[in-house]
Amino acid sequence: VGRGTGRRGLLFAGDPLTARGVGFTYVPPVGFSPVDVAELPDGRLIVLNRAFAAPFAFSNTVTVIESGAIRAGAVVRGREIARLAAPLVHDNFEGIAVVREGDDTVVWIVSDDNETALERTLLLKFRLEG
Repeated sequence: VGRGTGRRGLLFAGDPLTARGVGFTYVPPVGFSPVDVAELPDGRLIVLNRAFAAPFAFSNTVTVIESGAIRAGAVVRGREIARLAAPLVHDNFEGIAVVREGDDTVVWIVSDDNETALERTLLLKFRLEG
């Protein structure tokens, strides 16, 4: 599906080599494309979305999809919980990971410089509340 509209996704209940995937459509925020997704401890999905504007500016949003929303043929949208854009730190963020640190849920977001002076390698750490 084209830019700015839904993106096809597959959610697997286990190992993708042995489990059957559930097909769904994710609709990112307008102007953004999904670049990575991770599962939160409670079963929700956290999605990193990226946008590019000329001459050379990236911005990102982080959305959360409720755990019961994804089922065969569903069209889902996430609830935006963060935006990384100027004047805040921003870059070509393209990876997201979730870990537990004690009782806390920690979200890591990463960019790499792609061996160009226009980008940076950054690793951001956030504690998810709520």
